[in-house]
Amino acid sequence: CYFNEPNSQMGVLIFHDNWGGVDLGDGGFDDPTHLGSGEGVYIEDCTFIGNGLGGNGATDASYSGRFVFRHNILIRQNLGTHGTEVGPYRGVRSYEIYNNQFISDTAVMDKGIYLRGGTGVIWGNTFSGACCGSISGYKDAISCDNFRSFNNFEIWGMANGQNPWDENTDQYGHATIDQVGRGVCLDHIRGSPPINQRTGNAAWPRQQAEPVYVWSNNWTPVPNNPGYYISSNQNVVQIGRDIINNGNTPMPGYTPYGYPHPLISGSSKAVITDVNRDGSPDFLLQRNGRDETAIWYLNNNVLIDGDGGPTLPNGWSVRDTADFDGDGHPDYALFHPAAKLTAIFYMSGPTVIGGAWGPTFPAGWELVGVSDFNGDGKPDYLLYKALTRQTAIWYLNNNVLIGGDFAPSLPNHWSLVGIADFNRDGHPDYALSNTASGESAIWYLSGPTFIGSAWGPTVSEGWGLVGTADFDGDANPDFLLYNGGSHETAVWYLNNNVFVSSAAGPTLPAAWGWPAL
Repeated sequence: CYFNEPNSQMGVLIFHDNWGGVDLGDGGFDDPTHLGSGEGVYIEDCTFIGNGLGGNGATDASYSGRFVFRHNILIRQNLGTHGTEVGPYRGVRSYEIYNNQFISDTAVMDKGIYLRGGTGVIWGNTFSGACCGSISGYKDAISCDNFRSFNNFEIWGMANGQNPWDENTDQYGHATIDQVGRGVCLDHIRGSPPINQRTGNAAWPRQQAEPVYVWSNNWTPVPNNPGYYISSNQNVVQIGRDIINNGNTPMPGYTPYGYPHPLISGSSKAVITDVNRDGSPDFLLQRNGRDETAIWYLNNNVLIDGDGGPTLPNGWSVRDTADFDGDGHPDYALFHPAAKLTAIFYMSGPTVIGGAWGPTFPAGWELVGVSDFNGDGKPDYLLYKALTRQTAIWYLNNNVLIGGDFAPSLPNHWSLVGIADFNRDGHPDYALSNTASGESAIWYLSGPTFIGSAWGPTVSEGWGLVGTADFDGDANPDFLLYNGGSHETAVWYLNNNVFVSSAAGPTLPAAWGWPAL
């Protein structure tokens, strides 16, 4: 999905005002939080473009809204929530915000994530400005607030240490109803005006402490603009009690829901390689929410064996594999989205035997694939800029940048899922997927130049096109499909762009998937 919001329009509103059949969002606070369960609204693989002024953001949530915001790109935009403040309705209930890129490249924005209530997790995100000391970026990565601390709202009143809706254990640090770091209520609240059903009047609903956990985010401070990784504007929201900076350690017991979501399984991209050099493609897998990798060896579409692969450094992802050092073994092409760094893990089978830095990317660009575009026998980087949908090629000699070219821009709603020589002219081509319609297409290239296109087969609902490789050894690239609900894979055998036949592939374990982007 794509949101261009230059006039401060709102992106996605998350309201669960009839959760459990109870209106005003009251029902959402009766039920446990269930992080990682698949409950709530999922927003993933989207681009949000703002104007750098803040205000309305990529999201807003109230009426006990629950949402998961992951694998998105925010350009000059932030993410927001509402608390229990105005009117009889409740605020945000929960959020899981992870593996997103926040980029404010032309402005200084006050915050990247704005929390006014609820509980959840925030991890694996990057917050950055332009490069090279530019005065741009996010002053605070995460900012917490409580509007009832400075407003006497008609229904809920002011959080002044005496309000019956609040805990009031002390004047300045007491918990307030539905604030940041609070979750399920032991007492049910109903009606307008609201009434605690246990006490029959306005009373603290014995709301349980459920702190927000924050870990493994990468925030680049704005030069000459002091800010905070986590800030709180009100005493009732206490860092260390209500929101916890957990360093690089995940929240105990938390496991993220499988990515991509089963309903939009086409949004992911597989890494397909030949680790054991038997001429058959193999799968490179990663444990969901973790840095462990594994290799599944295939013979055509059949799983024959497996190995553990290296554990990735925190913040890095595998974007593709290729033989960078010319020793006959495919190596890992790594990318760090926050720092825009690249690196190579030199491999011998599943074992790391060395490493080297690659070139650093400009702001706004990411590594999406590797192939030999100029025919010199050396793998090259394929870059993509979400803001303009432009692709570019960086020519490499091993890990060293030696040149570059702009390549074609992708149409809206289409994504690159593979690079292979479909028309067998010796030049790598783009395999594109439209996850909304299920359509596929091949863009034929000559080096960096677009020379033609053809429609490919349309993927069935529930399945997504995630990669390309020659599975049956006929020298024609084939399509790899994935069903995010059942974790099944399938191979569609092609002759150029034409579907020939298909076969079922191995089913992935629920805890494993394709490498995180």
